[in-house]
Amino acid sequence: FLAVDSDDVTLVIHSIDERENFNGRTVISIDYMYEYPHGGMGTNLEIDKETGDIVHYHDMGYQLMQDMGDEAAEGDTISKDEALEKAINYLKEYAPSILHHYAMPTQDATFEEYMNAYQFKFPRTVNGIPVNGDHISVGIAKDGSLQLLNVNYNDDIEWPSADKVISKEDATQAFKDALTLDLRYVQAD
Repeated sequence: FLAVDSDDVTLVIHSIDERENFNGRTVISIDYMYEYPHGGMGTNLEIDKETGDIVHYHDMGYQLMQDMGDEAAEGDTISKDEALEKAINYLKEYAPSILHHYAMPTQDATFEEYMNAYQFKFPRTVNGIPVNGDHISVGIAKDGSLQLLNVNYNDDIEWPSADKVISKEDATQAFKDALTLDLRYVQAD
């Protein structure tokens, strides 16, 4: 999974440890580095200990090629729809145990030039309501390979019942009622 197809690059695993991540989940964290002539770069891979799902991964291949002075192989860029299909397939393979908590992306994908990758966010939903700040980020490189996978899942939350909140209309009206507006002139300098 971490192998790089180059005789000039050596994969060095610095440590493998078990720890609790920021969401309170026990993960196996693998700290590793790619060493090459005149440099190197490192990151980590996190795997959920209970499920085996990947919760954090970043492919450094594109940046690695740039640092080594090699140009990435030119080729056709897959379409956004093809990239979305790839993202879904990677999620089914690498993070299957929590997918039922997430919806399809509600925002359009972006193509990040510096990474040569499409970025997708799959939002978490609870009782049909999106959860702000809880999503799965997936980056798909222009060749269809997995560039990034980051899962921000926390199952230790007691969600309030949706029937105990005020309606959207009532919330909008309360917001409008709380606004005040005063007309003022501002002197331009």
